[in-house]
Amino acid sequence: MTDEASTKPMLDFNELGDTAYVRPGYLHEHQIVPFSTATRCRKSEAGTFPSPIKISTNIIAFRVRDIREWQKDPANYKATTPCDFKLITKKGHKASRGNQK
Repeated sequence: MTDEASTKPMLDFNELGDTAYVRPGYLHEHQIVPFSTATRCRKSEAGTFPSPIKISTNIIAFRVRDIREWQKDPANYKATTPCDFKLITKKGHKASRGNQK
């Protein structure tokens, strides 16, 4: 017996509606962002990449609308919603700006 959810192909980013949400892994798997997870976290905290939405305690996602806005002009993008929580990379380290003690 196969798990039907695992056999369905993921939607292409261009097929998603503006109100959809995507998880961080989706952004990297589909090469939507050209940088690492740690860099994405730093950029979100700095306001130069869209801020994720906290869905639950351990789940964050990005609004497709925000990612598309960033794609239009990545160099000049300014987030309209500040990142209001510390982002944690997959390895469990805080994405920080340099060595903080």
